[in-house]
Amino acid sequence: MRQIYVLDTVRGARRLYNDAVRWHHMATEKAKKRLLIISFWERHGMGATVDAFAVSRRTLYRWKANLKKARGHVDGLNERSTAPVSRRKRVYPPGFLEKVVELRRVHDRTGKKKLATLLHVSESYAGRALFDLRKRGLLPDNTRLSLHARTGLLTPLRYKKRPRIRRKIKRGVEVDTIIRFVDGIKRYVYTAIDVEKKFALTSRRSSPSPPATRTTAHDPRRTSSQSSALSLRSTSPRCRPTTEASSPLSSRTHARRSASRTSIRTPVLPR
Repeated sequence: MRQIYVLDTVRGARRLYNDAVRWHHMATEKAKKRLLIISFWERHGMGATVDAFAVSRRTLYRWKANLKKARGHVDGLNERSTAPVSRRKRVYPPGFLEKVVELRRVHDRTGKKKLATLLHVSESYAGRALFDLRKRGLLPDNTRLSLHARTGLLTPLRYKKRPRIRRKIKRGVEVDTIIRFVDGIKRYVYTAIDVEKKFALTSRRSSPSPPATRTTAHDPRRTSSQSSALSLRSTSPRCRPTTEASSPLSSRTHARRSASRTSIRTPVLPR
């Protein structure tokens, strides 16, 4: 009878087998140290081992039993998990989980904060209930699906949370409005502030659509002396516009126009 090894026909299978065997009996540094302590115990006795390594007799016998159970492999001395075999389970009041499932069926985005308010429990208690229901697969699946027009496949839509962009230098305009009643008339007061240039603008209107009746601008960086100088400059005679009455040239032009407009009436004599 001819025997054919499958591992020889597959390329790289023997190397994978050797690696699996080697990793299966992988020994840690702590396991090697325990093996050294056991060999020291067999050579020099129990008293010298306890004094040299500060290990109890019960621990030495337990390590030796684990090594014997692993048939002499060093990986039998590796550390094992210390988690309890039987763990306690949460017990909820009767009908509590059914209420949570019903609320999530109506509003699929209800979180633990709102559930804690509606069910009169703590926020952490509602969060643990949601975790247990999700782990057991009892929460309703309200995932939105997207239909591909060409292939007809349904793919779940994933929510993408956009990152918030926080600029180091604030830019833009901050606008706010308030409503005041003055003498029985409704007034709209608008305030706009340029964040970068620190320029403020205030406008008062009797309605939202007509143009502003009064507009005042205020720059916080301008001092009172600069504001008074600006007002004096605007009221000085040099800055005043020239009218027709004050200008001699304009008075001559006005006289000519009035003369051309004046007509002389002659009396009509009877025939």
